[in-house]
This record gives sequence, C-alpha cells and structure tokens, in this order.
Amino acid sequence: FVSTNLRSDPGRIRRLSGRLDALLAELDEQWRELADALGELVDEIVVDDTEILALDLDPKTEGEIYRVLEKRLAHELSAHGRITRDLLVDVSRRLAGIVEIEVGPPHFAENGHLQENLRKELRRQIIGLLDIGRDAARPIAEELLRLAVASRHDFLKQ
Repeated sequence: FVSTNLRSDPGRIRRLSGRLDALLAELDEQWRELADALGELVDEIVVDDTEILALDLDPKTEGEIYRVLEKRLAHELSAHGRITRDLLVDVSRRLAGIVEIEVGPPHFAENGHLQENLRKELRRQIIGLLDIGRDAARPIAEELLRLAVASRHDFLKQ
C-alpha cells in the first residue's frame, strides 16, 4: 500500500508511515511490559505449584482447595496459632474427598439441589474443622462450590 501510493500522494503516505512507526514503537513498549508481566505470572505459578507439590497435595484438587483456604484465611494463618498450614493441608484433603463424592452424579453440574447440598456440607465441614463462624465459612464454601463445578472432571479423576 505504502509503495503503491507513495507516488500519488507522497506527503500523506509519509505522515501515515510516520504514524505507523510511532504506533509500532508504542506497542513494542507495551508488548515488552506484557511479556514482563507474563513472565512474573509464570514465575508465581511455578513457585505456587512447587509449594503445593512440596505439601504433597494433588495440584488440581487438594491444591486448589488449599489455595482458596490460604487466600481466604491469610489473616488468621500463623505458625503456632489456631489455624496453621498443616491444618489447612489436612482440611484441604478432607474437603477434596467430600467434593469427589458429591460431584459424582452425572447431572451434578446442572442440578442446583445437588450443588446446594455440597455448599452446605462444605460450610458445615469448614466451620467444624477450622473452628470459624458461619459468616466466615459462607464465602469459602461458595468459592469451593464454584471450584467443584468448574473442576468436576479433575475431582472425578482422584
């Protein structure tokens, strides 16, 4: 296009060519920033996966539950307090076992009643195993239910 139209309107083509060069230079900087951000994300994922594997958790099921618990309960985690990483590992394994059983029916993903039963059971277990209140357990159970629905296939492979 540029070489074909250069003869007919050289001023316009030079302006467009200059704008194109400026856009490419600007986007190149954005691509570099994007590549850097993606590199940081990959590093974070590798570190996160390494931690999950070091805890001897299945990364796709128990590990995902552990991540939810760790994120939601970060303010209560301590080395020697009531909620520890070891407790979260144990609870993650137990909850994964419950999810594995409850997502078994072929129609689980479409059945609101089965999902509600799982949400209630998760909330009950979280309250009992972690000794936290209903209000604190509710959003955790809801997030774990979304995980169970989205990752049903992974839980069934356990």
